[in-house]
Amino acid sequence: MTTLAPNIGTVRRADRWLLLVPIIADILFGLGPFILGGRFGMLFGFPGNDSFLYRCAGAAAFGYPVGLALGLWRDQWSALRLPVIATLVFNVASVVVCVLAIAGGAAMPVVYLILLASIAVAAITAVLLRRYADEPRSTPDISRLFRYGFILGGVLASLFGLLPLLIPVQFAQLVGYKGTDSFVIQQAGAASLGYGVMAFMALKSGAWQEVRLPTIMALIFNGLACVASVIALLAGDPIFIVALIGIASFVYTVMILIAIQRKGAI
Repeated sequence: MTTLAPNIGTVRRADRWLLLVPIIADILFGLGPFILGGRFGMLFGFPGNDSFLYRCAGAAAFGYPVGLALGLWRDQWSALRLPVIATLVFNVASVVVCVLAIAGGAAMPVVYLILLASIAVAAITAVLLRRYADEPRSTPDISRLFRYGFILGGVLASLFGLLPLLIPVQFAQLVGYKGTDSFVIQQAGAASLGYGVMAFMALKSGAWQEVRLPTIMALIFNGLACVASVIALLAGDPIFIVALIGIASFVYTVMILIAIQRKGAI
């Protein structure tokens, strides 16, 4: 009988250092927009309108470094695989957004910085996914109800990813905002799309060992989105969409907390 190496499934030290790149980048572009709202965009030359959309973008982006950092702490590739896949999707979409902005001829200098960072992160995550492609997978063990939660989360995250990516101005105006900062809106869509793909990959996996960190990432995203909704309502933003997102994110946050407490057996 073949004996497995004692370090099978562990992440190499060099790869752990590589993952610090997306962690640092997403902390900056997560907390910055969430805390400062539109003022974060103004720092880089954008009009800075629609602070709620900035905060939603920050809420989505900040879930990524949390998931990756917790995965590094656990030091197991099985825990990191899905957050790494989501990070790859996020950054590939970000590269496309940056290239289109630059091709449009009116890109701010920060767009070039984000492009370089996104290319680097996409390359790092793609290399890691290929390097650990043969690592063993965990046995599915989450409940059917939890699977339905991933389906719902995947559909909603994909919807709120693709619409801002494809029609950023029209999407913002449809929900009552100005839509002047289309690049930021598209970046928010890129971040949300990563969650959508991750949710469907988690559904395919079905193992708590692998879906735990995506669940925590969704908790961060929805919890911060709920806080952003409260801030927006107090600031007098359009009530319908803000209240809708606020209620949905609150309900989803509670559901996720129950799922985490029960380790996917709900």
